Parts: sequence; structure tokens; C-alpha cells
Amino acid sequence: MKFNNVLKEFFLFVLNPKLLQINKNRISDKILLFFILSFTMLFFVFSSSFLVKILIYIIDFKEGIKIFNYQNNKLLKYSLWENVSYILLLGPMIEELISRLYLDLKKRSIILTLVCIIIIGLKITNLNFDLKFYFFTFIILIFTLFILNSRQDSIMFFGKKYYSFIFYFSCLTFSFLHFSNYTRVLSDNYIWLLPILVLPQFIMGIFFGYIRIKLGFFWAILLHIFMNIPAVLIYITTKL
Repeated sequence: MKFNNVLKEFFLFVLNPKLLQINKNRISDKILLFFILSFTMLFFVFSSSFLVKILIYIIDFKEGIKIFNYQNNKLLKYSLWENVSYILLLGPMIEELISRLYLDLKKRSIILTLVCIIIIGLKITNLNFDLKFYFFTFIILIFTLFILNSRQDSIMFFGKKYYSFIFYFSCLTFSFLHFSNYTRVLSDNYIWLLPILVLPQFIMGIFFGYIRIKLGFFWAILLHIFMNIPAVLIYITTKL
């Protein structure tokens, strides 16, 4: 397995996402593929993060200081155990279940994703059953019933036909989940910066999604954990 071939295959996929067969090669080949894409992802994510910071500082230096100081201090509000358990375990599992489990287009994966969305919706709203919550829950349940009554081959046919849309929808969903990292600190007149601020997460979503359908769901969680390790290391060094 050559480095150039791995990257070529990845970038061709990015240009035209298609449902792939899970890689059944030797575990050593899977590990090599995993690490090639992991370090490639680190390069693109950190590069994009740097460019986003520069852009924000150019637009409004004081706003940039406020945003990124908030990001740096956010981890300090929680204990080491809380940070490690959420950033390295719970967070990646939840976000992968919501954003990428269904990318294999299997009925059980889609249903499990929808169930997770409902459960997390209950948690986020603190069981506050307002009209908006009922509306979205109703839509999700209707969609779940539709999936249950659909044939697997029909789902696969539709999914393969529109797979590019489905794949990039998952990337957008993942980046939108991280809007909450900035909404509490971002000034109202700079709300339009949100899509720019979550550009690194969108790039992560592309890599996570590719690994999910190339190697499997478990590998996507591992890659997500790998990507979150720097955040935990920053927290630990700050505490020392």
C-alpha cells in the first residue's frame, strides 16, 4: 500500500463520494491506511484552523481574542476525568452515531441514528416538551416509520443515487453540531462567521466519513478519538 495511492484514492472519493465496500484486507494494511489518513487529516485540520484564526483576527481582532480565549478556557471548567471521558470516549461515540453511522445505508444503522437523535434531543431540552420539540420528534418518528416500512434494496438504490448529497450532508451535520462551541461567545453581529469557524470540523467530517465507509464504524470512532487527543493534552499541560 503506497502513500500516494492512498491519498489519490481519498481525493478521488472527495470529488465524487460513492458507497464503498468495507476494506477486508489484513489488519496491518488497515492500520497503515488509518495512520496515513490520520496524519493527512491533522495537516489539513490544523492548517485550516490557522487560516480561520488569521481571517477572524483580520475581520475583528478583539472579537477573535474573545472567541479563542473562550475556547482555550472552556476545558478548564471541568475536571480531568470529565474532559477525558467526554472528549475521548462519549463525545466521539455520540457524534459518530449521529453523523456517520447511517453512511452504510443499512436500515438498522439509519434507525439507530434516528433513535439516538431523539434521545439526545430529550437530554438537550432537559425534558422541556415545547412545541418545537414535539414537531421535530414527530418528523423523526415519521421518517423512522418510513424507513421501517421500506425495503433494504429500495433504500440502497436511492442512497447510492444520491450518495454525494448524503455524504456531504453528514459532514455539514457534524460541523453544525459544533456551532455551540461559539454561539455563547460570538457577538450577534458576527453570527455569520459560524460557518467559517467550523470549517475545520467540516474537514474532519470528510475524513471521518471516508474512514467510516472504507474501514468501518469502529475505525471512524478511533480516528475521532485520535483527533481529540491534542485537546486533552492541552488541558493536561495547562493544569500542570
